[in-house]
Amino acid sequence: MTFVTGGSSFFVRGKLGFVAGLLAGACYIVVTLLFYYIFKPVSRKLSLLAACISLAGCIVGPVGLFVRVASHINPLVLFGFYCLLIGYLIVNSTFLPRFLGVLMVLAGFSWLTFLSPQLAKTLSPFNFLPGVVGEGALTVWLLLKGVDSERWKKQAAGPQLRSNQSRAEFHTANGRPEDRMTQIEVADSTAERMQLVYARLSGFLFLWLIITGLAGLLTESQILGSGDFAAAARRVVASEHLYRLALSSALIETMSAALLAFSLYVTLKPVDSLLAQLAMYFRLGESFIGGAAMMFSFFKLRVYTSPDSLQAFGAAQSQALLDLTRAAGFASYNVSALFFSIGSLLFFYLFWKSGYIPRTLSAFGVFASAVVTITCFGSLIFPEYAGKLQYGWAPMAIAEVTTGFWLMLGVKIQRSQV
Repeated sequence: MTFVTGGSSFFVRGKLGFVAGLLAGACYIVVTLLFYYIFKPVSRKLSLLAACISLAGCIVGPVGLFVRVASHINPLVLFGFYCLLIGYLIVNSTFLPRFLGVLMVLAGFSWLTFLSPQLAKTLSPFNFLPGVVGEGALTVWLLLKGVDSERWKKQAAGPQLRSNQSRAEFHTANGRPEDRMTQIEVADSTAERMQLVYARLSGFLFLWLIITGLAGLLTESQILGSGDFAAAARRVVASEHLYRLALSSALIETMSAALLAFSLYVTLKPVDSLLAQLAMYFRLGESFIGGAAMMFSFFKLRVYTSPDSLQAFGAAQSQALLDLTRAAGFASYNVSALFFSIGSLLFFYLFWKSGYIPRTLSAFGVFASAVVTITCFGSLIFPEYAGKLQYGWAPMAIAEVTTGFWLMLGVKIQRSQV
């Protein structure tokens, strides 16, 4: 899927190519998560690092359309480092042939030529060849052969077996019956598994909200483009169903925020039930206000597509009506974001208190939430600076992506808090 959609985005231009690029990015995120699980037995830390780099590469492209600094970063460079790490993990694994690792390392070096645009241009198209061969060979091998399941299980069970042996020796040395500890662990395991399920669901929803929100925002802005009301209306009418799909994607993001609020509440309820409940209420407020605000977006669509808009109001009055709906949408967006930021601050504080994720990440999340609160109040009080204040969302984007990834792949639930 990634090869097909990614190739289509290179060769197909216009809106179809744009949508293909978004689908390729979404597919690559799924590939990243699968590769983390596959190579975690080789090295959990390196596999997690590789996954974070790949996720950053998937995000840089869309963000570059709005943030000038990110537009100067070529995602292929990040994928080059990703391929180098995956190649190293394959070479050190026991369940995939080493020649695939060598090909992936060569693919990584080929993508790194894009560190210098001039060098990449000089070597083009030959610098694409190792990347296509390396990633293509790994794709074909996994489709036809897969991994050696027995060797994968042995490599995955290795650390756990050593841990179990050490624990058994400890209990024996201290005169504690192993079966007594086993009974205690069984009693705790159900609650721990439930918390892990909701924690991983929260991680998935963090990433899901970002994907659906970006997909809707980018597609909508791509269709609207620039120009006056009449030009924008022609483009919307020509791509009305795609525009409706973009609005539906944004609506799905808003509705999914309610699910995220509940899953975070269940995850962090054992830490502080009342504070987790308060945080959930704020995030639910974000979802409800955001859902109501989507009505303004569908109303704008009606103004664009109604054949009577220009005849009844004229171009000037239609533009004024759109400006009015934009102002209402702007206000509701910032109010919804204020509920989001306060709920996010409380949830990140609970994460800091729990130790489920690194405290450095939790503290950064608290800081990012506070910055968003200041950004939204600033936009409401000084709307003339709203464009510049939007950069205040950058820390929150980093915090949410990292937290989502960590909750899915590296979260640790302490039994004392279950």
